[in-house]
Amino acid sequence: MTEPATSAAWRTTLWDYATKVYAYKEVERALLNLQDNYYANVNILLWLCWLEEEAIVLERSLLDDVLITVDTVNQATVIKLRESRRFIKSAGSFTDVQIKLITKQLLNAELMIEKILIHRLQDITRKNLGGVRGAEPLTVTYYLDFLGIPDARAIARSVRSVCRSAQSQGVHSQIYQRSHPAPPKTPN
Repeated sequence: MTEPATSAAWRTTLWDYATKVYAYKEVERALLNLQDNYYANVNILLWLCWLEEEAIVLERSLLDDVLITVDTVNQATVIKLRESRRFIKSAGSFTDVQIKLITKQLLNAELMIEKILIHRLQDITRKNLGGVRGAEPLTVTYYLDFLGIPDARAIARSVRSVCRSAQSQGVHSQIYQRSHPAPPKTPN
């Protein structure tokens, strides 16, 4: 799945934004905390922060589509792969070398699916640009409130803040870049 580096609608692709921001330890810690404690979807959180960073406003009603097309797939695939990786490590049925080999392959599959889901979110964004004016915007706060997270507004502020800090830091995720190298540039 190849995509142009930029679009007329945004400066940075969602994939580039997500890998850069998620490499920042504070972002990873904050988002994994929301995932582990409230079942928040990390890719959706990164997407919502990216929407704000790019000043893209989408309607709240779009969340239903996102939950069906992204979160449901995430739960059926990525979460199962993550659980399998944890099980393999504790099963006692494999040697250490076999465990490393199997978990590496499972992690690669997990990362590939996450990349596809990130691209799916960007496609949803592209298809829904220029929606109805005056509608309530889809935000991190709305998503966290939808999940029933106590103090969603304060947590959303914190998530947006660490994402903004990471965006300005220029950190890049080594694991994503090793797993998903950029396609070679073609001469003009």
